[in-house]
Amino acid sequence: MTFIAFIPGFVLFGAIYNGWLALRYAHQEEGPEGRATMIGVFAPILSFIFSMSAFSTVRESGEPISLMLYQWFSSAGLSIPIALRVDALTAVMLLVVTGVGSLIHIYSMGYMHRDKGYIRFYSYLNLFMFFMTILVLADNLVLLFLGWEGVGLASYLLIAFWWKDGEKADCGKKAFIVNRVGDLGFLMGMLTLFTVFGTLNVNGVWANATSLVAEVSKVSGDLSAIVPSGVFAGWSYSSVFSLAGILLFIGACGKSAQIPLFVWLPDAMAGPTPVSALIHAATMVTAGVYMVARMGFLYTLSPLAMGVVACVGALTALVGASMGLVQTDIKKVLAYSTISQLGFMFIAVGLGAFSAGIFHLFTHAFFKACLFLGAGSVIHGMHHEQDIRKMGGLKEFMPHTYLTFLIASLAIAGIFPLSGFFSKDEILLLAFTSPRFPVLGKILWGVGFIAAGMTAFYMFRLVFMTFSGECRAEKKVQHHIHESPFSMVLVLWVLALGSIVVGVFGFPHWNPFGHFVDSAVPEAGGHPSAGTELTLAILSLCWAVAWILVARKFYVTNPERPAEVAEEYSGAYALLSNKYYVDEIYEGAVVQPIWAASKGFLYRVIDVRIIDGLINATGVAARLVGEVLRILQTGVVRTYLVFFMIGTVIILWLITS
Repeated sequence: MTFIAFIPGFVLFGAIYNGWLALRYAHQEEGPEGRATMIGVFAPILSFIFSMSAFSTVRESGEPISLMLYQWFSSAGLSIPIALRVDALTAVMLLVVTGVGSLIHIYSMGYMHRDKGYIRFYSYLNLFMFFMTILVLADNLVLLFLGWEGVGLASYLLIAFWWKDGEKADCGKKAFIVNRVGDLGFLMGMLTLFTVFGTLNVNGVWANATSLVAEVSKVSGDLSAIVPSGVFAGWSYSSVFSLAGILLFIGACGKSAQIPLFVWLPDAMAGPTPVSALIHAATMVTAGVYMVARMGFLYTLSPLAMGVVACVGALTALVGASMGLVQTDIKKVLAYSTISQLGFMFIAVGLGAFSAGIFHLFTHAFFKACLFLGAGSVIHGMHHEQDIRKMGGLKEFMPHTYLTFLIASLAIAGIFPLSGFFSKDEILLLAFTSPRFPVLGKILWGVGFIAAGMTAFYMFRLVFMTFSGECRAEKKVQHHIHESPFSMVLVLWVLALGSIVVGVFGFPHWNPFGHFVDSAVPEAGGHPSAGTELTLAILSLCWAVAWILVARKFYVTNPERPAEVAEEYSGAYALLSNKYYVDEIYEGAVVQPIWAASKGFLYRVIDVRIIDGLINATGVAARLVGEVLRILQTGVVRTYLVFFMIGTVIILWLITS
């Protein structure tokens, strides 16, 4: 099955080739855009073709396929190979990453045309996809962590792509640093797993965990038994599994922008819009959800870790949706929407409904990529204007963008029969009927239900303010508003059609998607009754439609009302528009104290006085020694003879005494 090595191989070649081209033509006005496009676009398309082949092989055989490339290193009982593995979960993720990724590469041809960094942009995009495919293909946690860190590096390069703008460069640095905080937790979780199980191979950890649970159960009947020796001696096995699961989830909070590490994602909108679609729709931000599902066997051993994942996801879904209610930047509305939708995915995987969480990841890739690229089409047509208060009436100028954006908005709002209806409602249903968490599940359903209503409202607030009514753009801008080129419109329609049809794969009681993914993740358990399922589905649909009608009343029928409400509830409006002041809290509680300590103590005391003092003292001592020796070095032979005689006498005296 060596063909699976070509999946990351093609995009790696594209990254290297376009990187070489970018360096070669760095000091020239124009570079060979045609060659860069051919390699940069066809590389991910070829990866997608091979991903479909891998998917087909796994689906037909029902067995995973593996490829051992070579032994990376072996030390102190830890053996890490470069090994790739494709099972049902990996196959789905590969289709999402390479499929949606390829569409975004095609879209970028029109969006980034004539940008001075065009070739460099494709090099970064291909590099990002290489690391993302490594992340999902990895057979062990060390190789997964390499891909994990790689997508962090590539996302920094893409977010700060226009680095000459200091604000955009700062946004890239913010994303990079916040992700490193989460990655520290991930690394500690890996070390915990190695300490307990003696391996970092995913299947090895799974096998060792299964045998350990069976062994402990013979003695005590549960995981409350005490670890007999080692680093965690005196801990219960349940506590160790909880620690490992929570530490890994901290890493997922960084990558997937969950509370409290979500602050980087809205600022990541500083990158080009195709980057926003690639990172925030189908790939990087879903890495945390994938990791929790991949390590699902570990989380099922710890109700505490599962509860933490689900509760953080629910809180993030609610907070993200509430912040999206008042944003005026078209891309930031979608950024907070992404944060919220990722929260729904973590509710699912936290409750043990792993295939449901991955299914929402799958449908979300289509409609959120369509929304981001639709926003890019609007920005492209509006000459880089992103404030929705300066838009309006664009459906007359950009009919294709409007229709595709509307379809994707209906999907994310959960309107039947589009994809979001099936995936989001499945999560809410499984939360309401969760056998593992009967009480907590219903609370999480309530939180998710409220967040779903907010989603319908802010998405159609965005639709109505952008496309309906009269155009509020400046006259000189209105004269130049235009539909996007064919390469961009084609991608929008492909994603819009995907937003319509992919939900059928999760159709209740048929659900081929769930049956396929369930072969690679632990069983969720529980089978809701048809009556409960239908009742909750109708309730959710009516709830979404109600909030869409509220949005229409506010922003179409009575457009003055939102300003009145904002004035009436100025405190709440300020709280939401300032994103709960989380950035300001971090600035005051973390950034400024670190800056003050660094400048006042680490720099002025440690660096200047101690380190520089020692170095300067060494120089002064050497100079003093030199001054003394210079006195002795007179250049007069008679003086040297006198010193020679004195030295000889001293040596003879020492020898004879």
